[in-house]
Amino acid sequence: MRNTRRPAALLRPLIATAALLTAATAVTGCGSGPADGSGSGSDKNAASYEKAGDLVKEVNKAMRATAFHASGTSTALGGGTQETWSDPEQGLHMKSSGDAGAGEIFCKGSKNFISASLLAASVQQSGQKITVPGRLSDVYVSNDTDQSCDAYYRIDESAKFAKDRSGEVDGEKTVALTISVSGTSDTYHVAAEGTPYLLRMDSIRDGKASTTTYGKFGRKNTITMPTDTMPMDEFRKQVMG
Repeated sequence: MRNTRRPAALLRPLIATAALLTAATAVTGCGSGPADGSGSGSDKNAASYEKAGDLVKEVNKAMRATAFHASGTSTALGGGTQETWSDPEQGLHMKSSGDAGAGEIFCKGSKNFISASLLAASVQQSGQKITVPGRLSDVYVSNDTDQSCDAYYRIDESAKFAKDRSGEVDGEKTVALTISVSGTSDTYHVAAEGTPYLLRMDSIRDGKASTTTYGKFGRKNTITMPTDTMPMDEFRKQVMG
């Protein structure tokens, strides 16, 4: 049944909707291993940076420049798992699943594609309900944003050093960075030596913890953008009447 009484603002821009998923990402199981992808262009080790903001810029630069894989747990969608593949040439692909639903996100350039099932589950997580007609169940909803695909993994430059949380990830020494806002927090564990890749992110959302591990740097991924797509405005019309 179509819900014709919902305001048009019900379906948010994809980057905002997807934030419900990525912000709650947590990790499990993707070993970091030796970094063999494109470097950040800096000859400084992460441990030598005096300003956290300068290190954050180098981490983000390094992550944008290399292919990688990430996997872990998530506090989104009622808890569950998330897996991400990123490639600087091909784009980004993310799979998410949880008690509230499952689906996929693709991104290339500034264009995002989210499966109708995942979009519906994400919106419902915010307390609003929509019903996706069966004919649209396999559709990917597209949206152009002013953000590039690194919005799904980049660290905000407001992050601060968290020296008490520095340690190791799979035997590699790390430098920890953290951001805490209104009861939520993210801790980023960055390789202390060599290219400053992000190796792990630990998150807390509403008292729930999650962890995501990043690795397989420089190993090419095959990412094929979906072909059965529909613009957000058209999807909104089809679903809401």
